[in-house]
Amino acid sequence: MPDKEFGEIQDSGERQSFDSGMQRDTNKGKVLWHLIMDGPLIPRYAEHLTKGAEKYDARNWMKADSPEEAERFRESAFRHFMLWYQGHTDEDHAAGVVFNMNGAEFVADLLGDPPLPRFVFWPPILAESEDG
Repeated sequence: MPDKEFGEIQDSGERQSFDSGMQRDTNKGKVLWHLIMDGPLIPRYAEHLTKGAEKYDARNWMKADSPEEAERFRESAFRHFMLWYQGHTDEDHAAGVVFNMNGAEFVADLLGDPPLPRFVFWPPILAESEDG
């Protein structure tokens, strides 16, 4: 297998110097991925994924590929949000929100378009009838 070829090392032109004499390009304009671990939610989301893998199979949710499945993710995200907001602790509803939002966005990316309107009319009857 041939070695993978990569482009040049990106360089902002700015340097950060350390007491040891080491120099590095700065983080300016770069995504600070390490910040995602701040707070309690990422480990709880990982635990949620682990429980789902034990119940359904690892990455089962990634089989979703239709607008109907995206809608199911959205419904579940909203239900978990409301239960989290109301203070229910029967399960980790905050992790459920993250899981289902991620699933809905996964399907949206897969379909190349938002699978559903970003604004949903409520009550639903308003969206169904134009005759009044």
